[in-house]
Amino acid sequence: MTELARLSDALEATWPPAEIMQVGAWRVRRGLGGGSRVSSVRPAGDPGRSMDDAIAEAERVMRGWDQRPLFQLTGADTELKAELTARGYSVKDPTIFMAAPIAGLAARDPAPVRPVEAEVPLAAMTSVWALDQVGPARLAVMARAAGPRSHIALRLGDVIAGVVFVAVHQDIAMLHSLVVAPAHRRKGVGRAGAAAAARFGARHGADRLALAVTEANAEARALYEDMAFEPLGRYCYLAAP
Repeated sequence: MTELARLSDALEATWPPAEIMQVGAWRVRRGLGGGSRVSSVRPAGDPGRSMDDAIAEAERVMRGWDQRPLFQLTGADTELKAELTARGYSVKDPTIFMAAPIAGLAARDPAPVRPVEAEVPLAAMTSVWALDQVGPARLAVMARAAGPRSHIALRLGDVIAGVVFVAVHQDIAMLHSLVVAPAHRRKGVGRAGAAAAARFGARHGADRLALAVTEANAEARALYEDMAFEPLGRYCYLAAP
């Protein structure tokens, strides 16, 4: 299995759709409003029929779920990308997979930020997540993750300055929905969130922390690059007209 396929598997396992319908080896995912990652087709091999028939079947399933047809493609999906482009599909949200060894991240001292897991109820974190449009549908995605997972509040004194969700699949801990309140940015909260996620991953057998960040999010990419995250692959979505 390629490195990109392993990361894609970890992303899907830690940010799971509500339902998956197979079209051959293609995975048509029902998101129930949880965002593109859970509401798109992930091609993973031979669709078991002609390309035209496979695309039409995937579109039929997604429209039946009241989803706009959306395909998640890597650089290897050149033929499918050409077919979809010819049908009027457009590129959406080019995204980079990044990862870093957990050992170095977990050793970072997050002071003065205090990461807190168990004693902070999820309800206390929702107002911070809402700042980045992480609402009930995305919280439902978090709850579906089957492996080890945790919601972590990042406290500055008595204030929840940031929040992060982390889940583990095999040897990969995947960081999701790291949100820092605007009033507390540039205070080390994001770095503390990544370090706390790394420590959670280490406790559950992961040896690296990975994430997916859009190319357009230059501020987040700069933070992760400064923390020694390296790009390991890319994907984008193609959306129906």
